[in-house]
Amino acid sequence: MTIDDAVRAWLGRDDHDVTGWAPPPPAPECRCTPALTELLVAIARPVRGTACAWVHGVPVVLHPSGAPIACAAGSDWLVIRSAQPAGALAPRADRPETGNSETGNSETGNSETGNSETGNSGIGLAADWVRCDPWATDTTFTRTRQLLHAQVRRAFDRATERATRRA
Repeated sequence: MTIDDAVRAWLGRDDHDVTGWAPPPPAPECRCTPALTELLVAIARPVRGTACAWVHGVPVVLHPSGAPIACAAGSDWLVIRSAQPAGALAPRADRPETGNSETGNSETGNSETGNSETGNSGIGLAADWVRCDPWATDTTFTRTRQLLHAQVRRAFDRATERATRRA
C-alpha cells in the first residue's frame, strides 16, 4: 500500500486548518484498516495538541500549526515526520541487510525524496518523513508502540521548532 499523489502533495504543505480529531469517513471511502487507524490514534493522541484529518481516505495527524506529522494507509503503511532513523521499526524491505524492495537498491542515499538512513527510501516524501513498521515483529507489541509514540513526539517537537522559526 502506498498513497496517491494528492495525499503526497497534502503532506508536503504545513498550512492546513486544524480542527481537532475528525471522525473516520464511511467505510467504503476509508483507505486505512481500523486496526492501523486505532494504532495511529493510540500513539498520537496522547501528544497534547495533535489533531487528525482524513485526506482522501487516510488519517493524517497534525501539529496545531497545521503541519502534518504522521500518516497511515492500508494495513501496514505508516510514515512519521520525525527525521529520526526508524531503527527497530524499519520495514524489512528498507533494512540494509535485505535491500529495498521498492527501488531494488538499499543504497539510495540521502536525497530530497529518499533517505535510506532514516528509512524513507522510495516513499516519495521529503527526507524528514520516515516509514515505520507499525507491527514490527522483531520487538514486542508494547515496545513497538513506545517507539512509535517517541517518533510522533519527535515529529511534534520538530513541527513546533519550524512553527517558531516562521513566527
